Formats: sequence, C-alpha cells, structure tokens
Amino acid sequence: LEGRTTIWAVGWRAFQDNAVTGVGGGNFGTASRHYLLEPGAVGRSDQIIQETPAAHNIYLEVGSELGLIGLGLLMSIIVFCIAAAIKAARAFERAGDSRMAIFATACAVGIIGTLAADFFISEQHSKQLWLLLGLCPALLSVARATAGEQRD
Repeated sequence: LEGRTTIWAVGWRAFQDNAVTGVGGGNFGTASRHYLLEPGAVGRSDQIIQETPAAHNIYLEVGSELGLIGLGLLMSIIVFCIAAAIKAARAFERAGDSRMAIFATACAVGIIGTLAADFFISEQHSKQLWLLLGLCPALLSVARATAGEQRD
C-alpha cells in the first residue's frame, strides 16, 4: 500500500502542476520522477526511480498525462456510453425484448464495475473497458431499429 500511495502522491503533484494540459500522453512514468522532491514525504521513492510506474488509478493517470481536457473527454465518453446503454435498455423493454434489455443493463453495470476497479488500476488501454463502451451506442442503435420495425 505504501508504494501505491507514493505513486498517487507523485501523480497528484504532476496533475496539480499541469492541470490543464497534463505532462503528455504516456509520460506519467518518466514525468513522475520530477515530482519526488516536492514538499511532503513519500514512502517509496525507490519505486519511482527504479521503475517506470503506472499510476494504479485510471483517473489520476489520465488527469496527470492529459490534464483536465483529457480527463473531461474521457468522462464525457463514459457518461455518453452509459446513457446510451440505459436508453437502449428502456427501448428494448418498451419493445418487449426483455433479454436485450437485461443485456443492455448488464453492459451499463459492467462499465460501472470496471470503472470502480479502475480506481485502483491503470487499465485505460485494456480492451475490456473500450469494448464495453463501444457496445453501448451499438445497442442503442439496435434498440432504435427494433422500435422502428415494430412501428411499421
């Protein structure tokens, strides 16, 4: 735990120093070394110096690398996709397709669960999150097409 709190402290310092634009995409590991000597003790500076660490927090890593702009874009994509899944679930329910409604709801819940786990790991490059996010607008499109077929 001490290593993770050190990485989070250094990541927070990097974010505070570059809040708008960040330190650059993929630069968390190299830029983190520059924030070790800030005021405040860190427990495991060896971990930052010897390794190229990940932030072990998707929000902190994206925020420190891409700033508020990148973090805002990530959060916008997430909110859009969860809203699409919820709308799809409602549309499927209105169309009487309970299986697809459950599937759309499960996608939204899966994203929320993945995002909760991503508070403790840096998985913004993992395929699971992005596949779930991409599935939501596709489900909404299918739900709308299904509703259109029923009207005809």
